[in-house]
Amino acid sequence: VVSTQSTWGVSIMSAGPIGLAYDAEKAKAGMQETWQTLQALQHTVAGDLDAAGAHAAVQSYRKLPSFQVNWAIIGVEEAHAQQVADQVRDRLNAANARLGSNCLPLPRAFGAH
Repeated sequence: VVSTQSTWGVSIMSAGPIGLAYDAEKAKAGMQETWQTLQALQHTVAGDLDAAGAHAAVQSYRKLPSFQVNWAIIGVEEAHAQQVADQVRDRLNAANARLGSNCLPLPRAFGAH
């Protein structure tokens, strides 16, 4: 049996039929880490970014989940988290445009449409 762990608490075990096991503590820790990353990005983009700062922030933003996540497990409202993520994305896109970056506009995080 081979088992892999994701940051969000899902184990995928294989050797025959694929099974999933949910680890609530690992999921909570992963979501807290994601929230802290998002808050750090919000703080970072609040000021004027130079090219290096914008590049680092874009790389960090791209590591956020591109799928829907369950914010309730850490007591954060989904709408608030998405609003913060959208503000970060918008500021990064504006900074990239201001700095003349050829970076494509960043998509919305967390599977938002």
